[in-house]
Amino acid sequence: MEERPSSSHDELLLEGLRSGDAAAVERIYRLYFSMVAHYVLSHQGTMEDARDIFQDVLVVLHRYSQNPQFGLTSKLSTLIYSISRNQWQNQRKIAGRQQAIQDMLLQTDDAQAGWEEETIFHNIQLGISELSPECRQMLDLFYFDQKSMGVIAEEMGYSADFVKVKKFRCLESLRKIVKAKLGWK
Repeated sequence: MEERPSSSHDELLLEGLRSGDAAAVERIYRLYFSMVAHYVLSHQGTMEDARDIFQDVLVVLHRYSQNPQFGLTSKLSTLIYSISRNQWQNQRKIAGRQQAIQDMLLQTDDAQAGWEEETIFHNIQLGISELSPECRQMLDLFYFDQKSMGVIAEEMGYSADFVKVKKFRCLESLRKIVKAKLGWK
């Protein structure tokens, strides 16, 4: 294992990241991936999750490094740990919401118990087609392409906060459409 760099080395690594130096990215990976993997694995994640989170960390670090006002106020390891923790917690929240949405759409009471899953999914697909193009795009990006709110905001030209609110509204619209199609209350 390599020795962790000093703060001046941290700045050099960020400068390398800023300039697109592959060696700097590789060194960051060698120095810090195991820390991120340990965190993710110890919080019910997989090695694939750890790799995904580390990619997210690199994207965030790159964005930070592009800001001329950005400067390290702590060790790079502390920043990477913080970013990875936040990314992992956000991913777990999203996964929880996705499961909750699926559960919500598939919830049945005794009167609805006879519906087959195919009928429900067919009506979900019909409901999606009735949404506005913007809502369809947003839900596709989030649920099918599994893009983060930040990426969706960039792609659609909105703020991340607006995307969160808009996605919620689109989902509520979809839920109402599907419930109406299925005759649910």
